[in-house]
Amino acid sequence: MKKYVLTLFALILLAGTSCQEKIDIEKEKEAIKAVIEEETNAAYASDFDRFAATYVQDETNIDLRAGKSGYSYDVGWEEIGSAFKEYFENNPEPVKNNEVKTNYKIKVYKDCAWAVFDNEGYNNEGEFTGKSIGVNFLEKVNGEWKIVYLSRVGITSYNVLSQNEPVKVDLISNGNKLNADFYPSSENEIRPTLILMHGSPGGEGDPLGLSKKLSSQGINVLVFNYQGTWSSEGLFSFENSMQDVGSAVDFLNQKSNIERFNIDTTNIVVCGYSFGGAMALTAALYNTEIKRIISIAGADQSVFGRKWLSDPEFRKMFESMLKKSVYPEGPIKYDLESYIKHWLDNLNYFDQVKHAEQLKNRDILWLGGWNDQLCIVEEHMLPLYRKLQELEAEKIKIKVFETNHSFSNVRDDLASTILNWIKKIN
Repeated sequence: MKKYVLTLFALILLAGTSCQEKIDIEKEKEAIKAVIEEETNAAYASDFDRFAATYVQDETNIDLRAGKSGYSYDVGWEEIGSAFKEYFENNPEPVKNNEVKTNYKIKVYKDCAWAVFDNEGYNNEGEFTGKSIGVNFLEKVNGEWKIVYLSRVGITSYNVLSQNEPVKVDLISNGNKLNADFYPSSENEIRPTLILMHGSPGGEGDPLGLSKKLSSQGINVLVFNYQGTWSSEGLFSFENSMQDVGSAVDFLNQKSNIERFNIDTTNIVVCGYSFGGAMALTAALYNTEIKRIISIAGADQSVFGRKWLSDPEFRKMFESMLKKSVYPEGPIKYDLESYIKHWLDNLNYFDQVKHAEQLKNRDILWLGGWNDQLCIVEEHMLPLYRKLQELEAEKIKIKVFETNHSFSNVRDDLASTILNWIKKIN
């Protein structure tokens, strides 16, 4: 009897383990990506056997392609396979695969999955030639993923009816790859482009929700995390963050990016929120390529530094905030002690009012909140604005809302103000 009970217990345990067997989702996603990439590589290699091996190969196969010039719709492997085999036989020479697949979204089930991704094309000179949205349904056959449905919808020459999804871009600063997203404009013509910078420590999303609002109204937006913050490589410092601003400007002026994102290089705006506002203005002091600037509740780091030295309560509060940001407990990789020392030893370097002469010919918009208790308007914004008035600067504007540092109750008005200012070049 005891032996019977133990055997029964073992069977129940085995059955429970089998029922709870988990799918390694990330492993399956990588396998799915590999099949999708192999299908494309095999096509460019004119290798029918490799190409066919990525498909289910039965009557359920569907191949759907659409673009501005028309569409094709083929059903069943007999029709699809024979068409590709004939094409490869007539074009046997391999050609370079210039397609780049990004922004994969994959849903995995036990024996089937779907994948959606951006598919960008380039010529042999690296110039952008077009973009499509790819969709694949896949089935698992004998433990291997196979494509059963494939569609490509060319979108390069279409106007966007719904909100664009951000595109991951390769933004390199000082040799380090930054976590960067580009929100393409909803309009299919050259457009103004906004570099939108986070506060500190910021986050990996859309600062104040501005990117989605502005891109839907015809403004390209580039958002990134500074070196050493969140998932960006490198170490964080004032100088590195200022270098990041310059790298972002250079990125937008690259020919391939101008063509890919329809960038109007005569209307590139550097904009930042809180610490980002400080970076926008301070970087502009030392970078003449920055012509148009928006500071949203932007700080003057020299003001914070002098307050740190003179106000013990402020220092306690600010130091506590900085300590919480240090990696691994926080998202910023830096030597906090060295960071603070360098900052306090170089307050004149960061003093926007002291260097106001460098900004008098720039186009500048300040946006603040009367109830902001961190970047107080009278301390951080008005002194520079008044100094530039003394210097007879002609292209400066300030608007202060009835709000606090978060702008949570006026974000639509904030976006509208920015949009109107960007589109009106003095």
